[in-house]
Amino acid sequence: MILDAIENSTLIEDVNPRFKKAFDYIKRNNPASLPPGVIEIDGKDLYISISEFDGKQADEALLETHRKYIDIQIPLETEETIGWKRSSALSSPTGEYCEQDDIRFYADRPTAYITVAPGEYVMFFPEDAHAPGIAHGRIKKAVIKIKI
Repeated sequence: MILDAIENSTLIEDVNPRFKKAFDYIKRNNPASLPPGVIEIDGKDLYISISEFDGKQADEALLETHRKYIDIQIPLETEETIGWKRSSALSSPTGEYCEQDDIRFYADRPTAYITVAPGEYVMFFPEDAHAPGIAHGRIKKAVIKIKI
C-alpha cells in the first residue's frame, strides 16, 4: 500500500509505466468534474472508474482483494476512510473469487484504517485487502485500475 499526495506521484511513476500514464491523466483532467462511468486510457490494461455513492459505517465495509489489478483510489470531494489488512492474513471469505469483476470479499476486520483526502491517493496491490467507502454522506471518487 502507498499513501501520498498526487503532487508527489513522480516518486513512484518509474516503478510501472502505467503509473505515469494514470497520474498524467489525473493531472491533465479534473476527475471531480467527470460524470460517473468508466474512462479507458489503455483499454482494459488501464482505466478509471468514477463513482458516487453513500458512505458506509466502518462495520459495514467489507474487505476486498483483487488478483489482476492494482487500485489507485482518489477521493474527489470529501475525505474517505479505508480499512486495510494484509491479504495473507485473511481467513473469512464471504464467497468465491469473481473472475469477471476481479474481486473477492472477506468478513475479516481491518487491522488499520487510513483517511484519504482530496488531492491524495492510496494505491492497493493484490497483497493489500482494503475496505473502502467509509464516510459520512456522499462520496465521489476515482478508482484507477492498472492491470498487473
